[in-house]
Amino acid sequence: MAADELAGFAYSSVNDEGESCQIQITKLISAVSYHFQVETKDEIVSKAYDLKKMAADQVEVSYTQKVKAKNLLVALKNKTNSILFDWLLANNFKKILKQLEIGY
Repeated sequence: MAADELAGFAYSSVNDEGESCQIQITKLISAVSYHFQVETKDEIVSKAYDLKKMAADQVEVSYTQKVKAKNLLVALKNKTNSILFDWLLANNFKKILKQLEIGY
């Protein structure tokens, strides 16, 4: 399959916690936009990476994530984890982007 044919493509996998999940590519424009959705038994997580060329050697990366819990208990757990760990996730994401920058 070519990259432009992958939008709408879905497959089954196993996430980091060992749960089975369904992954669906919702939007794919090579070197511009990567959007996908991961659905487990408890939640649906939509992630999007959008790249915007600023100059010949600069790219702005926009990352968004939306989590929709399928029940109230999972929603409460997600809210608690968000309060406690969002700063850590943001910090680690910045480190990854810095490593990518150094690599290029």
